[in-house]
Amino acid sequence: MKNNEVAKPIGLSRPQGRSPQVRICIPQDLQPHYGGRKDFRISLGKVSASEAKVESHRIRAEKEQEFEAKRRELLLAAQPLQDITPELAQVVAQGVYAEGLRGDDGAREAPEVREALQELASLSADSLAGGMLSIGGKKPLHAAQVPAVDGMSDEVAAVLADLNALKEGHVALDLARRRLSVVQPVADRVARRLGLAVDWPTEAGRAALRLSLEQYRRAWKDRVARDQGDAIPTPSPAQAFASGPSGGLLKPPAQHRLRDVFDKWKTSGDNPTAATIRKKEVAVRFYEQFTEDKPIEALTPEMGDEFAGWLLKRCKAEKTAKDHLDAVKSLLNRATKQGGLGWLPENPWLAWRVKVRKVNARKPWRAEDLVKLFGSTLFTSYELPSLPSAGGAAAYWVPLLGLCLTAWPTT
Repeated sequence: MKNNEVAKPIGLSRPQGRSPQVRICIPQDLQPHYGGRKDFRISLGKVSASEAKVESHRIRAEKEQEFEAKRRELLLAAQPLQDITPELAQVVAQGVYAEGLRGDDGAREAPEVREALQELASLSADSLAGGMLSIGGKKPLHAAQVPAVDGMSDEVAAVLADLNALKEGHVALDLARRRLSVVQPVADRVARRLGLAVDWPTEAGRAALRLSLEQYRRAWKDRVARDQGDAIPTPSPAQAFASGPSGGLLKPPAQHRLRDVFDKWKTSGDNPTAATIRKKEVAVRFYEQFTEDKPIEALTPEMGDEFAGWLLKRCKAEKTAKDHLDAVKSLLNRATKQGGLGWLPENPWLAWRVKVRKVNARKPWRAEDLVKLFGSTLFTSYELPSLPSAGGAAAYWVPLLGLCLTAWPTT
């Protein structure tokens, strides 16, 4: 197959007189975390057509991995929620509806999606889903034949309409048969965007999924209605989350820092000493440096293990690393329900500790040091120390006994 017969990778273009570039759309749920940016336009430099295709695929895969990593990072901050309230269930369902229409906007407006639909429109109707799609036999208009402001050609619009009708029929059956698993990924994504990790298999969770499935079907019905010319606006995320019974009063879960716990502890009834406060302050600074001051709600058990290893590399003594880790753990204990603050369900780092190995770090006395010790008036004139804490007669006898034991033969 010749190079010009190979389908061009989505988003790859060669502007006139310039190097080829690849355009990668940022998912809508991640755009706020990229400063509102909607896409990346990356120049590929001076490369051949085949090299541009390979590099385009590589960059796209790299960005997809970046997007997934960003999503995982955001999901870590979600607060576990065992029983979702009816009010929150309505909010999530409205979010599912809004996401469905935003997906339709992307299908109609994103250039790379239109390119894929144009390729699909060029195929014969018999080769698509066993003839299930009623696509006309005309070839799609070349991009140059469609004015830039006109969006899709008639043939591309027909392909999208057939796909929407097919999907809407499937979703209607899913709703009739209560296939909640169909909508669960979408509902979970919407809930986590609100900072909530819902336990869906519970009775309340299943009821919330039923509402979401109804709104999911409604979104696909409206997508089909758009194909017939109905003007159906897409709710913004703010409108979607404000349209439920919560009246827009839903707020994201609180985010607490370890320093918040530290400040509470300092003024608690424990009355810690100034020295204890200073030690914990150092441990908190180490925590902030290692975690980049993440909220305690975002901590995972794995991070606790990594923090312990980080302390061992940074501190000169294992005992020092252990003290810092124990100080942080004690603050996390206080942040739990059992600890009084109730900001965490449990301490995520409770299982981790730094093991301190026993090492005999004492060096043997040198001969000149022994001569100096036993040449003092304590041993030459039996002048015992006057301070009570000095041990009295033990100050004289204990060193002599120690000297005898070290000199005593072992066999």
